[in-house]
Amino acid sequence: KHMNFTQAGNELLLTQSAISKSIKKLESALGVSLFIRNKNYIRLSLAGQTFFANTQCLCMELSEQISNTDFNDFSMNLSSFFTRYVPTIFCSYI
Repeated sequence: KHMNFTQAGNELLLTQSAISKSIKKLESALGVSLFIRNKNYIRLSLAGQTFFANTQCLCMELSEQISNTDFNDFSMNLSSFFTRYVPTIFCSYI
């Protein structure tokens, strides 16, 4: 989105270093470089473009599913779910 780790960090309330480390861990887990890095710029690699397109679809689907779900039917509220489980699930991929 930003093609700048500092700007991404500012939006996510994280440091540039935290963003950079998370991306390196993700790249290591995937076995590919998601970005082409240069002193003057950063851009998505072909693998990064593919990963972005696929994850964007997943995020849109997740958002739609959340919008279409009546969480009042669950014994555990949404906040508790996200606090307890989503970070663990998400961080296992990053």
